[in-house]
Amino acid sequence: MMDFCEIINNKENTEMIFRILTLIIMILTSVYDIRDKKIPVSIPAELSILSIIHELYLWSINAFDIKEMLLSFMPGVILIAVCMISQQSVGLGDGLIVFAIGPVFGMLDLVLMIFIALVLSGIIGGILLVLKKVNGRSTLPFIPFLSTGMGVMCFAFL
Repeated sequence: MMDFCEIINNKENTEMIFRILTLIIMILTSVYDIRDKKIPVSIPAELSILSIIHELYLWSINAFDIKEMLLSFMPGVILIAVCMISQQSVGLGDGLIVFAIGPVFGMLDLVLMIFIALVLSGIIGGILLVLKKVNGRSTLPFIPFLSTGMGVMCFAFL
């Protein structure tokens, strides 16, 4: 059985701990997004703090890569830009959350997560349209779909 220091010194274990903590926060955030269609400002801030701690951990074990970190912000920057250009057809909170979690997941996993979320939201939206539960102007909360994509990315490749 590994003790705490052995777990922390193992990069893969520590990466999984950061991902699971992020997933827990995202699942809780999904409740806010479903109920209020708003995300408290504190959530992206909390996720940003978790990402900073993650990057400091990588730095402490000499695994920090500035280029990878900067690339991990790109999906969030793109979503924030889409939010601004489209008069918030994508919520600003969604973009801020994707921006904040970028360093924990990295650009590739984040793009796959967003892809999974978009496909799932499209399927659910289509089903709701067919069932006439929503109309073409209705909005769906995105964080629950992003959380699902995150769960897939956390556990599909174990």
